[in-house]
Amino acid sequence: MTSRKPPESRVLDMLIYCQHAQDFAQGFTWDIFMNDAKTQAACLNAIQTVGEAATQTASSFREAHPEIPWQRLIRTRNIITHGYDGIRWEIVWEILTRDMPALQKQLIELLDSLPTDEPRLL
Repeated sequence: MTSRKPPESRVLDMLIYCQHAQDFAQGFTWDIFMNDAKTQAACLNAIQTVGEAATQTASSFREAHPEIPWQRLIRTRNIITHGYDGIRWEIVWEILTRDMPALQKQLIELLDSLPTDEPRLL
């Protein structure tokens, strides 16, 4: 069941957790990341939360903003949640180092493009 949180609030949640994921892995190399279970868990949780916020965003809002890879985010969340025993760490690393920075930029652009006649969360 979807909560009644406004879509821009969900986008802000995504942006916050996107930043958390990047912060957790900042300064890490692949080898260091692979030897740090706490950072792996923190990053997975942040990535999963981004996907959960995408899931909870109204479908009409997602359809109106196809520049965000909503379905990919949701699929990634589902894989982490239900396929946790088959996590491919090289893909997680790619998400952290390539996809999250790009997503962060897209989310900021989306928030900046929303009408400003309503109170802004940022």
